[in-house]
Amino acid sequence: MKKMLIISLMFLVTTLYSQNVLRMGLYPIYDAKTMIRLFAPIAKQLEEDTGYSIQLLSSPDKMEFNTKTLKGYFDIAWVSNSCYMEAREIGSICAIARGTPSFRGIVMVRKDRGIDRIEQLMGLQIGAIGRYSLAGYLFLKNDLFEAGIDMDRDCIVEFNLKPEAIPFRVYDRIYDAGVFSEDTLIESPLYNSIRSEMKIIHTSIPIPPFPFIVKTDMDPELANTIQNSLSRISGESEKYRGIMKDLNLDRLVAVNDSDYDEFIDYYKKSLNNETDKIRADSP
Repeated sequence: MKKMLIISLMFLVTTLYSQNVLRMGLYPIYDAKTMIRLFAPIAKQLEEDTGYSIQLLSSPDKMEFNTKTLKGYFDIAWVSNSCYMEAREIGSICAIARGTPSFRGIVMVRKDRGIDRIEQLMGLQIGAIGRYSLAGYLFLKNDLFEAGIDMDRDCIVEFNLKPEAIPFRVYDRIYDAGVFSEDTLIESPLYNSIRSEMKIIHTSIPIPPFPFIVKTDMDPELANTIQNSLSRISGESEKYRGIMKDLNLDRLVAVNDSDYDEFIDYYKKSLNNETDKIRADSP
């Protein structure tokens, strides 16, 4: 009887605790320890404004994080644009905030290489971030396709998962051109040492920073409180200056799904072109 009472009490405590905790997922651009440290000031603000305890969670790899997001494991999350697009398609989440300003994908070459237009990349070696990176591959593939060039067939593409290394490999003439996000270079003293010998020949449309999302079945009043809390976070405040600087953001602003409609259409088009190419190349 006593054992049953203890088990019942433990179950009750666990239930009450879970009802007062919001799990906040963090897309792993760094290791979990670093992500939790960076987002701690935001979690503290959310706790003060909502009255809930915020449990910061990340994952050892991006695929595992995306799977958890799609399964509805997180109540709140800071997710990649591709993860947001996929979760939005199944109707499990909605966007409530994002950072500003937007960023762009860029194509960079050496000034002395004599390359001024992307049409001149035919047959050349290009360093890119990844096959599903909009800023670091897909936008250029799209724009080359419209210029009559199949990037995979007519160029030599090498994917480099360390975007900060790409401009230096262009500088060292390993790549003829590099495609990556412009915010890779913000406040980089090392890049400043080679800046005068490099130039940007092409840019993407503005790409919105990663969104903060909540589950669609969250209580609307709670979701609104979270949105208002996030939209007050700015790099002008000393307690948020660290994370805003690290994410290359000025502040967070309130958004909804409609603010992403144009971008999602562009992303889908780029992704569909790439998926079609993969399917065509598959045996």
